[in-house]
Amino acid sequence: MSMERGPSCACRRGSRSDNRGKGAMGAEMVSKLLRDVAENALKLMRADGVYIFLCDEETGELGLGVGVWASGKEELPTATLRKDSLAARVAATGLPIFLDDVESHPHPAPEARRWGLRAMACLPLKRDGAVLGVLNVVYRAPHAFDEADLRLLASFASQAAVAAENAQLYADLEAKANELALLLKVANTLSSSLTLPQTLNTLAEEVVSSLNITLCSIALLENDSLSVQAAYAIRSLNWNPPIGKPFPLSSLPAHQKAISSNTPIPFRQDDPASALPQHELEALLTKGISSGLILPLSTAGRTLGTISLGEMRRWQRAAFTPHKINLCQAMAHQAALAIERAQLYQRTMEEKQRTETILREASAGLLTLNNDLTVSSLNPTAEAILGYKASQLIGKPLPPIFTQHPSPLDQALQTRDRIPPTETTISSKNGPKDLLLAVAPLPDGFLLSFSDITRLKEIDRLKSNIVANVSHELRTPLASIKAYTEILLEGLEEDDPTLRHKFLSIINQETDRLAELIDNLLDLSRLEAGRFQVNRQPLPLSQLVGEAITSLSIQAQRRDISIHTDIPSDLLLHADRELILTMIKNLLSNAIKFSHQGGRVDIVAKLEQDHLALSFIDRGIGIPEEDLPHIFEKF
Repeated sequence: MSMERGPSCACRRGSRSDNRGKGAMGAEMVSKLLRDVAENALKLMRADGVYIFLCDEETGELGLGVGVWASGKEELPTATLRKDSLAARVAATGLPIFLDDVESHPHPAPEARRWGLRAMACLPLKRDGAVLGVLNVVYRAPHAFDEADLRLLASFASQAAVAAENAQLYADLEAKANELALLLKVANTLSSSLTLPQTLNTLAEEVVSSLNITLCSIALLENDSLSVQAAYAIRSLNWNPPIGKPFPLSSLPAHQKAISSNTPIPFRQDDPASALPQHELEALLTKGISSGLILPLSTAGRTLGTISLGEMRRWQRAAFTPHKINLCQAMAHQAALAIERAQLYQRTMEEKQRTETILREASAGLLTLNNDLTVSSLNPTAEAILGYKASQLIGKPLPPIFTQHPSPLDQALQTRDRIPPTETTISSKNGPKDLLLAVAPLPDGFLLSFSDITRLKEIDRLKSNIVANVSHELRTPLASIKAYTEILLEGLEEDDPTLRHKFLSIINQETDRLAELIDNLLDLSRLEAGRFQVNRQPLPLSQLVGEAITSLSIQAQRRDISIHTDIPSDLLLHADRELILTMIKNLLSNAIKFSHQGGRVDIVAKLEQDHLALSFIDRGIGIPEEDLPHIFEKF
């Protein structure tokens, strides 16, 4: 007898046996519940074997759930059934099939011959109009299925369907829990990474490990190009990804489609409709990939790049099922957030380094104060000006450095307005200083920017002294020249040649004095401008001192000053002739000028270790003690 009964129904497929999300507990529960049904059916139907097959909801294939034999041996069929098998037909149509004798059936089941069967009963496992699997009761001899058998088989099929559905519900819940745990693990792993390279490398490794795939590459989008920034593959794969190499997005149609549509793009290389072009496959994945998935990385409408997943193991070519694609999308969303956070952190650190460099290298002193006037930061220039190290000031109240009140800071405190650069004085750790100080209010305090203008102020004061001194030095000889010139122009009484010669000699001396003063000013200007060339050569010191004494002999004679020297005749000095002679003249002139009438000046030279000591000794009024620190300053 051959019978096909029951209404047509849609096939609701179960989960894959290799779906890691279901977990071991769910698989064990399915096996136990179904085995109980199979063993009861084997016993009550007096059958030789009972098999329960389950439909995979993602691949559409029938996979073995449990199988028992009356002989007790594990004579199991293959893990999956051919599409032309009797069980596959029942799963596809939802109609039961009963074969009393396989040999008498016009289209015998292919598995009957393979397993040595003569009678078979195949019933769909249905719940809510959907087929979950197939109950297959088999005999090695012909068997007539009567009405009692049909009722009993229907009962077993119903029990198996309930058991499969309950177990599947538990497995689905467990799978959801596992997926949530997986997403939480990925999120925690990514949250521990702040730098962009670390985040990308961690992500690629975690994706391959969590999804049990062959490889993963992460490419970031920049200037309409994708470049792989991180990649990871199983250890057995010898893969050298093109890290950092840009590929124009226009040359990667599948990736371009994923980005433009913001949807995942699955592909299978054995499917011409979805296969990637070979150059695109090798650019961001590698040759030999059998299936894969391209996921856009996007947050709030901003596309960051793509994640490309690849599977090389051909028995896993259906690895990227709709269920797994949804899971991958959730992971891609987490990844995009982590990448965006890492990019923001990277930009923040780069800006921080840029700001720190600007502050460190700024020629002006910069100091920030909190609202309670404690120091929050200062740059090296501020340290140098104030004389305090940052460690001595940060977190502490600003020392009382202002000597003028109200200070620019006092004004800023009162008005909360910006105080433009203002000249002020402070008492630094190294002494009083003149500053050009500006104060700008901040949301949480004040910014003080200042420059040390102490030297500029000193130069300004020095210029005033120079003008006064030079004016005096110029006025004296000019007055003499003018007075004697006027006398000569008015005419001398009795036209005395001796007196005329005396007056002209005085004019000539005063003119030489003016010329010498101007030469000194020019030499000083050239020295400060760095244009004065020093020509060092060996010079006999006694000869130089002799020239200076000769040039100043008239000045010494007028004051009746005697000059004595104690200089070895063979003592050589390596120096510029004009500079050293000017120095000797200046020192000797001062010694003569400030000696008492009829006094004495001694010039002594001697070697002291590695240098020469040249001393000018007079018995004059000396230098006031308060002026000693300034003897090497100009004028």
